[in-house]
Formats: sequence, C-alpha cells, structure tokens
Amino acid sequence: MDPMLLEALLAHELAHVRRFDYLANLLQTAVETLLFYHPGVWWISGRIRAERELICDELAAGALGEPRRLVLALRELDLFQLSNTQPAQAAHGGNLMNRIRRLIQPEPRPMAWKLALAIAGFTTLCGASAALARVQTESKKQDVPYAIVSKKKDGITRSGQGIPSKELRRLRGQMADDFFWFRSGGKDYVVSDPALVARARALNQPMEDLGSQMGALGGEMGEVGRRQGDIGRQQGDVGRKQGEIGRKQGEIGRQMGEIGRQQGLVGARMEKVERQLDNDHLKPAERKTLEKQLEDLEASMRALDKQMEALEAPMEALGREMEEAARPMEGLEQKMEEAGKPMKELEARMKVLSAKMEALSREADAGMKKLADEALATGKAKPADSR
Repeated sequence: MDPMLLEALLAHELAHVRRFDYLANLLQTAVETLLFYHPGVWWISGRIRAERELICDELAAGALGEPRRLVLALRELDLFQLSNTQPAQAAHGGNLMNRIRRLIQPEPRPMAWKLALAIAGFTTLCGASAALARVQTESKKQDVPYAIVSKKKDGITRSGQGIPSKELRRLRGQMADDFFWFRSGGKDYVVSDPALVARARALNQPMEDLGSQMGALGGEMGEVGRRQGDIGRQQGDVGRKQGEIGRKQGEIGRQMGEIGRQQGLVGARMEKVERQLDNDHLKPAERKTLEKQLEDLEASMRALDKQMEALEAPMEALGREMEEAARPMEGLEQKMEEAGKPMKELEARMKVLSAKMEALSREADAGMKKLADEALATGKAKPADSR
C-alpha cells in the first residue's frame, strides 16, 4: 500500500489508542458475554462499535487534513479483505460506504450525541441487569425459614422450607414459654425472649388475620361446592334412571330389529314365490305347491307383525317414561347453573386475598430476617441443638 495511505490508516488506529477504545472494547465484550441472551445488548453494542469507527475517522481526517486520503486508504484496505481479529474494531470495521460518505460529505450535526445515546442505553441495560441480580440475591438472603411456636397443642406458625416438625415438637416439650425458631447459616436457633416473640407474632398477625378471612371464604366456597354436589348427585340419580330406561329400550330395539330382519327374509321369499306363480306354464301340481308355500309365508309374516306390534306398545311406554325422567334434568341443570354463579365471585375474592397474602408473606419474611439478625447480634438466639 502507498505510504500516504498507510499513514492515514495509522492515524485512524492512533485515534483508537488515544480514546482507549481497546480497553472499552474488552469491557463491552465482557458485557456481551454475560448478557448474550438479550437481543437489545447486541443491537446497542453494534451501534457503539459503528459510532466508535465514525469518531475515529473524524479524528484521523482532522489530523491528516485530507479526508479523501483516508477514504482511499479504507478502499484499499477493503480490497485486501482482512479478517477482523483485533481486540477493538480496526480501521476496516463498520459499514464502509457509510463511513466514506460521512468523510466526503460530513453531516453538520456532531456525532458525539449518537455515541452518548448508545452508551447511555447500554449502561442502563447493564444497570438494570445488575439491579435484577441484586434483587434476586437479596431475595435469597431474606429466605429464612422460621416458625413461631406456642405451648398450645396446635400453636405453630411456619414459613419457609425444610422446617423440622419433629424437632419443633421436641423443643415445645422442653421450652417453658412460647418461642420462635429460625435457621441461619445452616444452623437452627430458638428465641424465647418475650419481647422478641411478641414482635414475631405482630409480624405474622396480619397474615393470620388474612388467613382467617381466606378460611372463612374457603368455607363459603365449600358450601357452594356442597350444594353443587347435592345437585350433581340428583342429576346422577336421574341419569341412572334414564340409563336404565335406555337399556330397556335398547333390548326391545334389538328384538324389533331381529323381527324386522326375519320379516325381510320372509318378504323376499314371498316375492320370489309370487314371481314363480306369474309363470303361465306351471303345472297344476306345481302351482298348488307354490300357493301353499305363499300361504305359509303369509302366515309367518302375520305372526311376525303381531310380535312387532306387541313390542311397539312397551317401546312407546318406555319413550314416555324417558320423557318424564328427562323433565327433572332440565330443572336440575338450571339449579346447577344458579348454584355455580356465587362460585365465580368467591374465586375472584380468593384470588385478591391470595395476592395480599403473598405480599404480606414477603413483608413478614423480611421482618423475621431482621428480627433473627437482631436476636443473633444481642445473644438472645440460642442454638437449638443445645436444648
């Protein structure tokens, strides 16, 4: 390459050095690695690199005093198709045509605001991710299992996972007064100080009150469910009755189907005999035999008709019985619909209370974490295994 063009490229690279872009690019690459899953990171990072090249082009062009010389150098460098393996974007990075256009016909607006906007967005995204990680870390720190134990038989309030019920019952039998138990740093502690126990109860009292409301609401939902269950059982009784009637109808229907099949066979034979009788060349004896067969077939058909008529009456009776059995079902379906209406409203109320309970639980857990830390700091928390 011509030495004058090499000088232009060196001016561009020295602009990167002057701006500490290599160090900034290392940091940028680290952030891309940590937040590789976020498409916004890649978009913002690409914008930063593109703006970085444009700024260094302007600095190099200003130092050279000849923007066109840098344009020719970029054109020559692009012909070599060098691979981009440098720790920062080199002179041949970015959109070449855009860079050449900006050097030949620079825009009147300064470039710094675009880079600042990209950096601000990049920094905000990184800060948000760090804040999220910090919140998750704090949440994990506040996840302290605890239990408030009363000397009453059923007086245990629990929160968290891994709470040893058998151990709590043992401690309740040994402790003279009410206490609360918690786990911190992999160790179990008990606190029997009346003031701290009272504060622990106060932290959990809103949850207990709300739990009572949820229990009462659950009772209402249970009552609605009981009424629906009663109606469902009645519907089941009606359904079983309809099923029994349907079974009888099916049995008669099968008999009628068998008779109909026999009628079809007899009718086919009668038709065959009648066609034979239409033959004028029959001998008297043959005609007499065919006429006797036709009489027998007609007698069989009449017998089958009587059997069919005998079955039609009970089938009609069963049909009327089925209609009678179906009438209560319509009323029961309406009752079931009416009984189910309060359930939707109760479910909505329970959903609201559940959300409140979740928020109160978080507040209580945070408060109990502070209370446990205070008990440890003041020496009022005793190791549970020493009891």
